[in-house]
Amino acid sequence: MTPETISKIKGLSITQVAEKLGFTVVKKKALCFSHDDRTPSLNFDEKKGRYRCYVCDVKGDVINLVEENLNLPFVDACAWLINQFQLVVTEPYRLSRFKKANRVVKYTLPVIQSPFQPNPDIYEWLVKQLTLSQTGLNYLTTKRGFSREVIEELDIRDITDPITVFNTLKEEWGTDALLECGLCKIGDNNIVKNIWWDYVIIFPFADLNYRIQYLQGRRLNIDRIPNKYINLSNIRPYVYNIHILTQLNDGDQLYICEGIPDTITAMHLGLKAIGVLGASNFDSELVTMLMKYRIGVMPDADTGGQIFMDSVRKAFNEKGKTVQKYNIPKPYNDLNEYFITKDC
Repeated sequence: MTPETISKIKGLSITQVAEKLGFTVVKKKALCFSHDDRTPSLNFDEKKGRYRCYVCDVKGDVINLVEENLNLPFVDACAWLINQFQLVVTEPYRLSRFKKANRVVKYTLPVIQSPFQPNPDIYEWLVKQLTLSQTGLNYLTTKRGFSREVIEELDIRDITDPITVFNTLKEEWGTDALLECGLCKIGDNNIVKNIWWDYVIIFPFADLNYRIQYLQGRRLNIDRIPNKYINLSNIRPYVYNIHILTQLNDGDQLYICEGIPDTITAMHLGLKAIGVLGASNFDSELVTMLMKYRIGVMPDADTGGQIFMDSVRKAFNEKGKTVQKYNIPKPYNDLNEYFITKDC
């Protein structure tokens, strides 16, 4: 990318970019993607082309916004913006050893194959090394109301000592492999950093062949740093519990939940459910996979939930299929909160 191309990309409207990503922007504010936000705290500055949350202090420009919300590396985030806004950019190339010329390049995704890819072998090796501590078990059973049987069925584990686990991973697989599958990242001063820096509960995401394609960490110690969920670096989030489709027949009822806790709660209620991690992760490929089922959606009872519902409904409507919305009873915010409070 030339400086001219990057400058043109950064000149895009920060609000329009946010809306392309699925944010509902009202009076230059939206719900923050980086923490559990119920009152819009993410602010957009059109003049500077930047965003900032004054609660968790996440901030950046239009490229950073795409990187964070689509889990894309810098080059792919730029390509996404060029493609979405149909930017015409000029990139130099060499005609011969002696002459230079310019050509018009119109980017279409994918421009470059990303070096970052899921690695089921590493993910499964890691999960096999882990156990579930009493702290994690207490949280899942007492705070979330999950049964031991479902916890074991879903291979939920935790990491009590991230440094030791990270060093073991490096010794077994090497830093390059961990970078490529999102289990570590390059921090300041080119220092390799573990993505999980303190205690986390680990949720594996299995595909239709029951291979682990993704991992998400749930932090419990959020007093100092508000981020609850820590995703893999540069790896696009997978769909939680998607392997449940192997148990369905054409025309069966399938529920789409917003996130992991509600998906597991639905399982406890005897429902076949999958979990999507935010509106931006619901794509056309998933719609095609789900067209043969009756679809019900269980969004959270807040602004973010409405954004999620609108995104799912729009995706299916474009394929000529309607979906049914199931509202969470008031005053509960989500299915899990209702489940642990009410006698279901």
